[in-house]
Amino acid sequence: MAFTRSASPVAAWTTLALTIAVTAAGPRPDVSATRVWSPTPTAELPMAIDVSAATLARITPGDHLTTPLPGGAARFIVTRRVELGPDRFTITANVDGPAPGWLIAAVHGDGFAAAGHAGVTFRVRGAAGGGRHLEIVDSETLEWCSVSDDVATRRVDEMGVGDTPADGGCDDGSSIDVLVVYAAAARIAAGGTANLLAEIDLMIANSNEAYSNSDVQTQLHLVHAREVSSPESDLGLGSLTDPADGRADGVHLLRDAYAADQVVAVVSGGGGVANGMWTLEPDMADLAFCVSGRDSLPFIMTHEVGHNLGCCHASGDGGGCPDGGGLLFPYSNGHRFTGLSGTLWRTVMAYSPGEWSPLISNPAVLFDGKPTGVPGDTSSGADNARTINQSAPVVANWRCHDDACELLDLPPDAADCDGDEIPDLCAIAVGLGADLNDDGVLDACQCLTDADESGATDFVDLLLVLAGWGPCDGVCPGDVDFDGEVGFTDVLAVLAAWGPC
Repeated sequence: MAFTRSASPVAAWTTLALTIAVTAAGPRPDVSATRVWSPTPTAELPMAIDVSAATLARITPGDHLTTPLPGGAARFIVTRRVELGPDRFTITANVDGPAPGWLIAAVHGDGFAAAGHAGVTFRVRGAAGGGRHLEIVDSETLEWCSVSDDVATRRVDEMGVGDTPADGGCDDGSSIDVLVVYAAAARIAAGGTANLLAEIDLMIANSNEAYSNSDVQTQLHLVHAREVSSPESDLGLGSLTDPADGRADGVHLLRDAYAADQVVAVVSGGGGVANGMWTLEPDMADLAFCVSGRDSLPFIMTHEVGHNLGCCHASGDGGGCPDGGGLLFPYSNGHRFTGLSGTLWRTVMAYSPGEWSPLISNPAVLFDGKPTGVPGDTSSGADNARTINQSAPVVANWRCHDDACELLDLPPDAADCDGDEIPDLCAIAVGLGADLNDDGVLDACQCLTDADESGATDFVDLLLVLAGWGPCDGVCPGDVDFDGEVGFTDVLAVLAAWGPC
């Protein structure tokens, strides 16, 4: 489909009025009369849109979404709905017809984000100051990625052809646990927490759709998204990776608490960068960090995490990949191909030119009637799906899965009284801090020995301990260690904490 780029001041995309009308597959009335989203009349670029949460909540597989786009309307059919939690889900749809196309949308409470392709690639996301904008993505000019300089020094001709690692780890490789962190700047740029969380869910869903489409036998699993106290300038790849440079060091503690195999920093700008993975050795776990700019939706997280699973760009793309091609293995390359429709496509790991396809290179998978990769064990091959299937069993064991914190379902700004980036309730759940009085706050942030709540541990508190000596019966202010009895350990605790709180 032909379209004309606007002279929008944002170079990477133009904006367009978009309306999606929903046609119910079943007997549910009224759905077909309600629009999922629609343009605000007379809006200036970028185009503001309204989203109907009530309609989104009713969408189920089999419903049709009709989308006016340049060159005519596109009709999608919903293929999958994934519930992620209360008022939180994703929707996947394909173009209803012979032309290749797709749509993925994410709802997170009041937040909403979407991306798709139907002749053009488009996305919907929150905007600073509130509201949401529809954007047509110009894949030729969108800011993209680079790989850590360490990757370019690796010699592909010294790499062997990979075999899938033997079983024996704590996780089987079917799921890779991902922690996402961001700073206030990204939240503000997205128009609020809910919109940014929807974008993060969309990034994960885009990745998993690409994996499923490409016969990749793993999925990304978001264990937590956290707004860290550090400024966004501290979330560069170097400072993010270094556990002891005084910049965002708490992210490493947070990663361990949530047992995350990979860590992604989502930032307010565009582009991205990753450390890459060039060996299956255990020390690669320390480099499982990447940065993804929200201005480079829809596939920037898929791309950067792909580097940390051993994938690189299409051969000759550069961007930090070894000159000879490949990364973890010689065939760990993205791919570009021209489909039967005449469209030049690129897989997620390949640079422009070409329109994005929700695919990881795989010579055994066809899209638009053509193979999406190149067979072979040398650098002339392009089979990142094979690469991920070989690396995932290793990467999934960078941390053994532990859902103690995940099951708490904490918000991204959950209380962190000691400022170490680990929410208090998470730290308590995994044994990183005590909560003797069961108030959900770390004891280290309180003065439990101040029995009379005077602001100091002193002689009065010692008297309360002595006065209450023996087993507790009801209210027991002298039991400062909360073991159900006032005794010698309480005296020691008061003496050890003597002085102002």
